[in-house]
Amino acid sequence: MNPIGINLWNWQEKFTNSSVALFPRIKQIGYDIAEFGLDELDFNPRQVRQEADACGLAISLCAVLRGGRNISSEEFSVREQTKEYLKRCCEFASILGAKTIGGAVYSGGGRARALPLDERKREWNLAVKGLREIASTAKDFGVTICIEPLNRYKTDMVNQAFQARQMAEDIGENCYQVLFDTYQAGIEEKSIPNAIRQVGKEFMGHFHASENDRGCPGTGQTDWNGAFSALRGIDYQGAVVVESFCVSSRDNVWRPTEETQDILAQKAYRFLLSHLRGEES
Repeated sequence: MNPIGINLWNWQEKFTNSSVALFPRIKQIGYDIAEFGLDELDFNPRQVRQEADACGLAISLCAVLRGGRNISSEEFSVREQTKEYLKRCCEFASILGAKTIGGAVYSGGGRARALPLDERKREWNLAVKGLREIASTAKDFGVTICIEPLNRYKTDMVNQAFQARQMAEDIGENCYQVLFDTYQAGIEEKSIPNAIRQVGKEFMGHFHASENDRGCPGTGQTDWNGAFSALRGIDYQGAVVVESFCVSSRDNVWRPTEETQDILAQKAYRFLLSHLRGEES
């Protein structure tokens, strides 16, 4: 059965050393993986690894290209700084024992513009070139970088799953795969199952289970039966990670979707477990 994880964004906006206090709670619910974002690399990864190991939790990570990070920037210095950030993410992942780093690694957040085709192509090529240049670092640290499509309100570069696969193919390094997020896909794809099949077994590297309102999976409009049927169809064996958010500006979540975030985590785990066991139809 696929390992099940949850992102700590369910409880807090930013990961710090003190965030490890959530690990026992996550494990007690039943999760196999604790995921968190690398907003800043200002925590002690060895301490975090020690706490995760003590709880029997694996780690997965999200790169965060905010605050001027942008590997497809017109400015050389910005591209270089972003490459250094992603290389350090790979180093941290190795220390943490994390095998995947997911995210919109191709561009800075909030870059949604109507660009002429030639400019759009130039930015795509800059992203491909920059990501290819850090491939050796990712391989050295044993990390797979999973390219995540974001919705049209977040980016103009990679909105759909086939585009993420195309970018991975253009990079041409086997350390790049696709992160499929059902929230993003619910906005951009005609069919979530078809989009999963377009990515295929070869390129599906990580999966975010997120409801259409960023709440608990199974409580909204997402085609979960279709999604899990498609995942079985491509023989996806990787992690299925809940990506829900507490009330914050992190993803513009302005109201709670459950009574408490612990309740959300518990309901989400039971829902995913039943689907992965094949108990839902």
